[in-house]
Amino acid sequence: MTFEAAAALPHAGVLALQSVRHLRERGQKVLINGAGEFAPVIDRSFRLEETADALASIGAGVLRGKAVVKT
Repeated sequence: MTFEAAAALPHAGVLALQSVRHLRERGQKVLINGAGEFAPVIDRSFRLEETADALASIGAGVLRGKAVVKT
């Protein structure tokens, strides 16, 4: 597993859990296909020196996934 993928796992898992809980609270049924598996979407990884570029990309909305800053 890459550093980028490992960094995105907690957020993706929490988001999936929140979505299921929200639907359940509304009384809807939920079908979970491939339970226990999810794929984080990382658009781009940046070097630490590029943190300003990463923040600018996030602020401009040009990324379709997560940005990861590597040290």
